[in-house]
Amino acid sequence: MSGFVKALSQEPEARVLFVDCDRQITAGDIRAAARRAAEWIGEGRDLVFLHTESAALLSAGLLAGAMTGRTIAVLPHAQPAYLTEVGATAKSLLTDDGADALLRIAPGDVSP
Repeated sequence: MSGFVKALSQEPEARVLFVDCDRQITAGDIRAAARRAAEWIGEGRDLVFLHTESAALLSAGLLAGAMTGRTIAVLPHAQPAYLTEVGATAKSLLTDDGADALLRIAPGDVSP
């Protein structure tokens, strides 16, 4: 995992890592999404649950975990009964689902 995180952190900003339909997603996009997620999850010892439909945003969520030192549990799905069973709450779930999704590639995302 450390090699994966290192690669995401060091790739040139404009390097295309994923393609979503007709949009190219760059290393800069991934890092910008990870920074936003890292601000939300903050530092701490509690487990953070992660579920995405997108490989790009899964990468951003994992990078956010590495940035904050948080342990990330990747979930196979996010059905309400399952989230309750594993103890995931709105305060511990990082997802790309819904209008208020914390994980997203925003228009104009660029990593400094």
